[in-house]
Amino acid sequence: MIKNNMGVFMAEKIEYTNEEILDQLRDFLKRNGNITVNSFKADKTVCAVNTVIRRFGSWNKALKKIGLTPKEKYTKEEIVEQLKDCYRKNGKVTVHIFDADKTLCSSSVVLDRFGSWTKALEEVGLPQNEYHYTKEEIAEQLRGHYKRNGKINIKTISSDETVCSVSTVKKNFGSWEKAMKELGLPQRIYTKEKVAEELKDHYRRNGRIAWDSFESDKTVCSTKTVEKYFGSWSKALVELGFTEPKEYVEYDKEKLLLLLKEKVKSGELKKRGDIDKLKGIPGDKYIMKFWGTWTELSELLEVERPRIHYTKEKIIKKYEKMKYMEEYKDKRISGNEYKKVTGVDSKTIISYFGSWNKFCKIVKNKNWYMSEINYTNEELLEMYMKLSIKLGKEEIGATGKEIEKEFGFNSGVYMIRFGGMNNLRRKLNLRVEKNRESKYTKEEIKKMLFKKYKEYGRILTSKELKELNEEFPGVTTILKYFETTKMTEVWSEVLKRKKI
Repeated sequence: MIKNNMGVFMAEKIEYTNEEILDQLRDFLKRNGNITVNSFKADKTVCAVNTVIRRFGSWNKALKKIGLTPKEKYTKEEIVEQLKDCYRKNGKVTVHIFDADKTLCSSSVVLDRFGSWTKALEEVGLPQNEYHYTKEEIAEQLRGHYKRNGKINIKTISSDETVCSVSTVKKNFGSWEKAMKELGLPQRIYTKEKVAEELKDHYRRNGRIAWDSFESDKTVCSTKTVEKYFGSWSKALVELGFTEPKEYVEYDKEKLLLLLKEKVKSGELKKRGDIDKLKGIPGDKYIMKFWGTWTELSELLEVERPRIHYTKEKIIKKYEKMKYMEEYKDKRISGNEYKKVTGVDSKTIISYFGSWNKFCKIVKNKNWYMSEINYTNEELLEMYMKLSIKLGKEEIGATGKEIEKEFGFNSGVYMIRFGGMNNLRRKLNLRVEKNRESKYTKEEIKKMLFKKYKEYGRILTSKELKELNEEFPGVTTILKYFETTKMTEVWSEVLKRKKI
């Protein structure tokens, strides 16, 4: 695999031998301790399940080839234990959560054995979740999601923990499309041309195009939709001119390991953070698709690993101890404070939980990121006015600290959405404090951002903006002037004006 001038790693479709497929099955089993159709299908570093079935006649026949005796049936007792295990790990059991855990059987096995999901949970003695939603409740959730986000699709719903799963929607309405039509909600109808335009738009907004960034972009279709219309992600980028076909070279896992070992010998690779700095080697995200964790890879590379080995449970316990300390009791805990007390840095949090914000949700730390707040401006105004009346401040309005104490999210949301606390008060006809003369105008900030765009040849990350000189406005200031909590929307407005 070669990194093109846009920083994208891509690979052309290759033809596997029978032995190569079997080696992939063996390696997957070694890495994960278990192997199922669903878990193998979810791994982007191995061949397709259909390839396995086509080559060996069936999935079970392939497993027999690597010395496994496929489990044809689960006993009722085994299924009960798996449901209980899922509940212990997640605090609830839904079809969505159950199927996401690749160590468990599929939900279809549960349904076959118990007749329905509800009956299964009742018999095991677990609280009911997903299937207790009525059609009217689901409709209300979907409309609420659309109202908060201004859009609705399978991707945005899947990442919204406040609503039911997509499978529940389909079960109650027949299909996603039927649900949207019945509720009068907009749905995106795709064509190959529409998909192509969304790929181009993503590139214009981000200055690059890669599988992971596109998949995480909730404003565009899924990578599966791209594959549906173009045959594969790779073919789409070639057809649209983002890269050349010759640039696609597939890395063999063993050869990649040899290349990494050479970098260890040369002293260029000592820790995981060095991977993205290496020349002629794919980035960290691509490499970790092969090995999953740095711990596993570091053992193969024979590099010194950190002395401390964390688990999700250990990290959560450290937080639980910290929140009862007098200094942090009943307060929001920042990432820096957490690191200072526990020694666990942000990279460790991200590697185990995906992001600091996801970790905060699990431990119920009310330090939500501003971009996560999905209330409409009207809802925020109503909440603020009710709080002000509650505090006896119907004339002057509540302070930022009082907002945070009451609602549990950063008061910067109000500053950004309404251009400052005084603008907020003006909207509600409250007493306005004397304000200092603004240092910037929105147009000046636009020009400054566009200048940096031309200088770097791409948009800058929030981290890069923070590292600029003191004369450059801070990220919070920029967001305030554009009345948004997302830098992607700021860049979109800046670049649209210049017809990039």
